Amino acid sequence: APSGPPRSLVGRPLSNSSVLINWLPPSQVHWNGPLTGYVIRYKPQSYNDKFAQQEEAGVKNQMKVITGLVTFTHYEIKIAARNAKGVGVFSNPITVLTEEGSPTAPPTNVSALAINSTVIEVKWKPPLSSQIFGLLLGYHIIARPLDKASGAETVSVQITVNSEKRYGWQEGYIGNLEKYANYKLTVDSYTLKGSGPESVPIIVRTLEDFPDKVAHIGFKNVTDRSVVVIWKAPLKRNGILLGYTLKYIEKNSTDVIPMTFSPQQLSYKITSLKPTTVYTISVAAQTTVGLGPFYSADVRSGFTPVPPGAPSSLGISNIHPTSCQLRFTPGFDGKTSITQWIIEAQVNLNKKWKKIYSVSAPDATTLRIPNLYPYTHYRLRIIAENTAGRSNHSEPSRLFQTSPAPPSRPPGNVTVQAINETAFRISWMLLTKQDWNGVPRGYEILYKIVGRNESWTVVTLENAFNNYSYILNGLNEWVLYKVKMNSYNFVGRSPFSPVISQKTMESVPSSGPSNVTGEAVSSSSIHIQWGDVPLFEQNGLVLGYKIKYQAVDKGMVPKFQTVNNETRQYELHNLLKYVRYQINVLAFTKMGDGVLSEPTLFIKTKEDVPDPPIIIYFPTVTYEMAKVVWAPPKKPNGIILKYRVSYGLKANFSYQQPNYTIVNANVNNFTAYNLKKEKYYIFSVAAKTALGWGNASEVLVFTTAKRYPPESPSKPVKSSRVWSRSITISWHHGNDGYGPLRNFTIQYQKKYQQGWDTVKSVVPPSVTTYTITNLKPNTIYRFRVAATNDIGTSNFSESSDDVRTEEDKPEDAPENVKVVAVSTNSVNVTWQPPTKSSWNGILKGYIVEYCKENNAEFKVKVPFDPNSSTIWKELTDLDKFVTYEFRILAYNKKGNGPTSKPVMYFVGYAPPAAAPLNVTAVAVSGSEIRVSWLPPLKRTQNGEISGYKVIYHRIFKNKSVDRTELTSLKLQVSLVKLKMYTEYSISVCAFTTAGPGPLTKPVIVRTKEGAPGAPGKLKFYNIMLHSLNVSWSEPSEPNGLIRYYHVIFSQKYTDAGGKKMVQLTIPGDRLYYHAKELEANKTYEFTVQAETIKLGTKQVGKVTTGPQIGSPTSPVTPQIEMTDRGVNITWRKGYEGAYPILGYLLQAKKQGNFSENY
Repeated sequence: APSGPPRSLVGRPLSNSSVLINWLPPSQVHWNGPLTGYVIRYKPQSYNDKFAQQEEAGVKNQMKVITGLVTFTHYEIKIAARNAKGVGVFSNPITVLTEEGSPTAPPTNVSALAINSTVIEVKWKPPLSSQIFGLLLGYHIIARPLDKASGAETVSVQITVNSEKRYGWQEGYIGNLEKYANYKLTVDSYTLKGSGPESVPIIVRTLEDFPDKVAHIGFKNVTDRSVVVIWKAPLKRNGILLGYTLKYIEKNSTDVIPMTFSPQQLSYKITSLKPTTVYTISVAAQTTVGLGPFYSADVRSGFTPVPPGAPSSLGISNIHPTSCQLRFTPGFDGKTSITQWIIEAQVNLNKKWKKIYSVSAPDATTLRIPNLYPYTHYRLRIIAENTAGRSNHSEPSRLFQTSPAPPSRPPGNVTVQAINETAFRISWMLLTKQDWNGVPRGYEILYKIVGRNESWTVVTLENAFNNYSYILNGLNEWVLYKVKMNSYNFVGRSPFSPVISQKTMESVPSSGPSNVTGEAVSSSSIHIQWGDVPLFEQNGLVLGYKIKYQAVDKGMVPKFQTVNNETRQYELHNLLKYVRYQINVLAFTKMGDGVLSEPTLFIKTKEDVPDPPIIIYFPTVTYEMAKVVWAPPKKPNGIILKYRVSYGLKANFSYQQPNYTIVNANVNNFTAYNLKKEKYYIFSVAAKTALGWGNASEVLVFTTAKRYPPESPSKPVKSSRVWSRSITISWHHGNDGYGPLRNFTIQYQKKYQQGWDTVKSVVPPSVTTYTITNLKPNTIYRFRVAATNDIGTSNFSESSDDVRTEEDKPEDAPENVKVVAVSTNSVNVTWQPPTKSSWNGILKGYIVEYCKENNAEFKVKVPFDPNSSTIWKELTDLDKFVTYEFRILAYNKKGNGPTSKPVMYFVGYAPPAAAPLNVTAVAVSGSEIRVSWLPPLKRTQNGEISGYKVIYHRIFKNKSVDRTELTSLKLQVSLVKLKMYTEYSISVCAFTTAGPGPLTKPVIVRTKEGAPGAPGKLKFYNIMLHSLNVSWSEPSEPNGLIRYYHVIFSQKYTDAGGKKMVQLTIPGDRLYYHAKELEANKTYEFTVQAETIKLGTKQVGKVTTGPQIGSPTSPVTPQIEMTDRGVNITWRKGYEGAYPILGYLLQAKKQGNFSENY
């Protein structure tokens, strides 16, 4: 049976009836054979008997969930490994407390007594302590109204346990109850996990009180001498109604005339009034407690009241964030007093009027209007009401805006999710425009470590009022934080959101163990001791430690020794003797190895006797002499002081006394003379340190003068032993050339490899079968061998046949593991295959391991797809609001590879799985598009929709430009400041606190036409004395379909005096005009306007007819010759100007015509 217990046994509660334990296998030296499983024993800590309860776990498991436990109970748990021989040594027991539960029984002996009309005193006894299953925190008193039609609501109050009076009679008070109302009253108790059952209900009534004011008072049949007064019963009688008291008095008099009536009487005729006299008449209801408040109204005898006239002349002043002052002039009172002023408002330019306030103040001309929203536009109007009815509403006040105030609330539904070891994803619900109470600025995130006396760290998200999440980086690993948020504008800050506690994910320790010390115990062992990793550097649950040790200056690969978490010391064995080692210790968690301890320890093992000298050979041999040369031992194990050389004939070396020669440590050769011809001699060389002589090396030599290099060994052949990482080969050596063989050299080559690799170990001449190790699995190799004697090395043998190593389990884990939420209870896990060189065979597939954090494990197999670089698996039916751990491993026919680094993911939040529905977009004008939509289907929303993102961009030459994104909390939005007559692509997505969902298919809509911009700059060409051409380009902003161009040209002062103007319209597809019949050498102003559905901006240009800069000068000395057929005109051309002359213009007029026109 195993001789040692499993290591690092730890446990924690999972629920009120289960705990999770984790462990590591025993050290392998204690296995005593392959392990077959584990035995777990446990019992309640309070039990004195043996560990009677038992569970078992498979050999591959290192965690176990123990269920069926008693709530809020300490359990002792221990574990042992077992093999084929039986159960091994049990670990020391650990103690784990199951989580609390809620009480299973109600409080008893409940009694209640009404103290007044709104408060009840309640007394009770707590449940038995065995029925609470946790730490009793307090009680709830719940009062439910029996008469639901009364409008009374259920009232609950929480009573915290008095630590000095935890047992025996308890008492509490519940208030804010309706007056003189019957309640069904119960009491329950609660722990941290929730409330227990409620007690048996008892019925109790609150005491009577004064009644409320009568609901209405009015007048009818008003004459000079009498009036009939009518009234309605109070809405809340607050007791048994005994009747009513009516009193009336001449206005501004003191002679009150009271009278009483039964509860059934709701009217009375007052007689003997004075004509045309104003009376104040009041009515009050009465219970056994007394009279309620009077409802008063004025009436003038002889005048029947009529509805009042509308107030007028409204004025607004003293504007504050939540109130303003309203001034007005009352209208006609309707021959009675005004009983109520009713204030209505239009809010934020909404055309609908709604009641926002009412007050009874008959003689008021100024009212303070409360309960307004900050930073909100209002327009008010007022209605007067008397006993006869209501007036018409007044004319509206001016539009005004209340002052800004700090935001009314923090971000809603703040959630904090650990996304890795040092970061949280914080998400929240956006504030509505009304909640901002002013121009929004952003949010503040405040956080600090739980348990540390330090101030909050503040992260300011300036101008991020449309953001709904933030990644908070730079946190400490595996540390519990408190997080809260507020919102702020230019006036101030909102209250804080509720504080949320969240822990960052586990990581590797960021510091090494403390106080690492050690000392050499012997020539091959060192004892190491260390302390714990500092608490805030552990970054997780430390499962154990690894000691890294490496021989200094030996070029050796570092070695690691794993030690469980139950010890802080270890003795390293089988070390090199008299060698200086560098030693560090690290701690590890489930996430991997931490940082090495500092400083590095340097410890030298103690001295010992040396190993034999090496590389012994005979460079010179004759028939009578042999010279032997050697090298110091590979492992001197100390300081070499001497060498001892002995030799003798092979036949009787062990029987005769050999010859001994001692030489100093700086001598590495010896020559023996007077040897016998052609005989085999054995030479022995041993080294000595301060601790004595070590073992000797013995070598053979043949005394001859004719030695040759050895023949090549035979072609190597594989033996039957081929493993995944090693192959055994055999060969035969050839003639040794009378120089006895000293060693063999083995080389190997992978298929398609260019060069050969040499086995580093020295293969002695006596060996003709050898196992080559450290090969790659599932790889084709071939081998060759060479022999070496004192004269030299043979050629390599013929290469062996190709040999393929066996497949092995994959070496590496899948890479780039990512988890993305699909819904609130399902995720998509993606990964990439491990590097192909680490497959060690043909992959069959993958195993997705996932479990609740530190809980039992689930596994799902995924087949291998050789054509896919990324693999995925959707996992469904997960528990909500739980952190899961995900790992991936690859497997082949030989077994499972290592698992990937765990990825922790909090399941419960997910972005919407579908896009919004029925997106419509309508162009309202040339610069505005109104977009509306419906929410995604409820089953696809994955929680409460936080808002919507509208993404739109302009389409220009089939490309998207000016991409813009805006957020809306409603199901519609207006896109403004758009370009006219331009196509826009619009998509919408919903988002939750977990992120955005998919976008809708784009909706393409074009804004309406508008007035175009100015055409391009006017260009004048072919300018003659009496004509010219003008052209322009299309407006850069046509803003619609150009239907026409309007061309106007004018000459300010003509030869005849006055102003000449020509207006004409040309088609929109023409961009030029030929102007004729102009006056020579005159300046004209041209104006061009484009027209869509409207006329656009003008483009203006000026030009002067006649010669221009760069034009040719006049022809010189024209001569005229009259002929029978006409006139011949000749001239000499003048200066050409900027360009070659294209032609000449001839003009003529009759002689005697004094006009300048030709």
